[in-house]
Amino acid sequence: MRGRPILLALLCATACAGCGGEPPKPVDRFQVKQAKHGQGYDLSVAVDLPPLDEDRLELSVPEGWKAMSRSSQYVIRFDRGGSLGLPRIEVEAEDSPYEFDTLTAENVEDFARVLDKAVAGPAIIEPPKPMIIGGTPCARYVIGVRLQTRTGGVLDAERQVIETIYKNRLYRVTLLILEGDILKYRDAAYAVVASIKFQEGEDFGGSVFGDMPTLDDVKPDDAKSDDAKPDDKKPDGGEKRESAKGETSSPTK
Repeated sequence: MRGRPILLALLCATACAGCGGEPPKPVDRFQVKQAKHGQGYDLSVAVDLPPLDEDRLELSVPEGWKAMSRSSQYVIRFDRGGSLGLPRIEVEAEDSPYEFDTLTAENVEDFARVLDKAVAGPAIIEPPKPMIIGGTPCARYVIGVRLQTRTGGVLDAERQVIETIYKNRLYRVTLLILEGDILKYRDAAYAVVASIKFQEGEDFGGSVFGDMPTLDDVKPDDAKSDDAKPDDKKPDGGEKRESAKGETSSPTK
């Protein structure tokens, strides 16, 4: 019984050791995160593409993926030949609605805070976080979506969205995967972002897609009968390829 008072005294001393000290600081989720090849991330690429988006940028095909056939809705798309058309990576470009000319290591945190307010909603799984992937300043977030297949089935899916800005041009790299697959394919989208090389100069002549390389395994536009085909319409009249969870998109006509 003698040992019990001594043990209690030690426990009390340990518990009070931090008394009067400063409480732990909360983690700042807007702290910039680095993602570099070989440091916990696989940013391997297989094929370098010629200039895209009217010669504004160059990027590469992630290793193990294939460039899909051209579409006027996208700068470029990649897939792995899945039966449902998933996983898939889509690169889009538009004039930026944000007051950032070009993202840098110094302002990417501010951009993530602005984006956080712009995309806030119940479908958000991971809110916007500032990152530097390879050498590309960007912000990343994840939302939950539901896809309706042509056979009437409904799939729970997720969209990992990475956005960057260069010379008032917003680039969005979206990874569309089945629910639970994000860690399996996350780095492929990171590899695309890390491979981006923006072209200098003001004269952006040429076509949207440039001269695409010949790839024997390019996937045709015609999808299989059981492909997941999300809706093409947003409520505001723009394009949308899937709906937020809680709503089910209809298949493409």
